[in-house]
Amino acid sequence: MSRYVSLILFISGMEDEDDRMEEVITFEMPDGASINLVDVNHSPFPDLFPRSIYCGTYRNIDVNNFLTHLREKVSWKYAEFNSLIVQEEGKGGLDFYSLKP
Repeated sequence: MSRYVSLILFISGMEDEDDRMEEVITFEMPDGASINLVDVNHSPFPDLFPRSIYCGTYRNIDVNNFLTHLREKVSWKYAEFNSLIVQEEGKGGLDFYSLKP
């Protein structure tokens, strides 16, 4: 049975967002597709935070593998100021993860 997982990636304003996202999207999904997170800080969405926010919902993503990718394959300058929020279908609440290795 498929389960959906929603992700919110917060990237600090101190990071080079474009370079980091080029590294983030190299994560390969189980079906071979690259991850595609939506940037919600651009039109039509307002810039509400001093960081960039990317969101997406995926079926059967391996959260641990994605976290390993974010921590080991992305060249964060300030990893401690970047976060991933995860909400898994059928699981109450949210999980918060620091991207600091």
